[in-house]
Amino acid sequence: MNWTKGIAKFWNTIQIVLIYIIAILLVYFMFPREGKFRYEYTKNKPWMHENLVAPFDFPIFKPDQQVQSELDSLQKNEYLYFLHDSLVGNSMLTNFYRDYNSIASSMGLGENISERWAITSQLIANILQEIYYTGIIERHPVLEGKEPEQTPVMVVKDDLAEEYRLTSFFTLRSAYEFVGKEVEGASASSLTILSRMNLSDYLGPNIMYDE
Repeated sequence: MNWTKGIAKFWNTIQIVLIYIIAILLVYFMFPREGKFRYEYTKNKPWMHENLVAPFDFPIFKPDQQVQSELDSLQKNEYLYFLHDSLVGNSMLTNFYRDYNSIASSMGLGENISERWAITSQLIANILQEIYYTGIIERHPVLEGKEPEQTPVMVVKDDLAEEYRLTSFFTLRSAYEFVGKEVEGASASSLTILSRMNLSDYLGPNIMYDE
């Protein structure tokens, strides 16, 4: 009889232990485990795996007023891209030298005056080079309503983009005014030649909007 009770007690103990083990296993497998990132990456190194894209889409609901406000903000703060065209300045300088020398030669004055013509010719050329180095920005509809002091633009030159403000550039009008101011001290004979030329013919935008 005692032997039978001992066997029964032993099996009861085994059952209790098994129940505990099963309970622990259930808790272990049912408890959420931390996900493991299956990819390797190194800081400051390019991503070497395929793009990770969610396998589903989900909508984002926003009021129309909020959407419009965000669009207006993006348009207000977006960068406008312009291209620096170095060929414009080179072409204008070539045209200026050609026309200036043609008029000077046709006047047929003395050697001393010709020397002064050459000095004035170089003066104008230097002014034009300075203007085109700074840049004459194209008057494009995209700039309408923009505040020059608050509008950043990106100018691409030699495959490099650099940020500027609109006030960093000449307009056609301000470039013409700059030329007129700089040639005020030219000699009378040189002014005679310049009076036969329209200096605005040698001014054109070299900062062009990138469509």
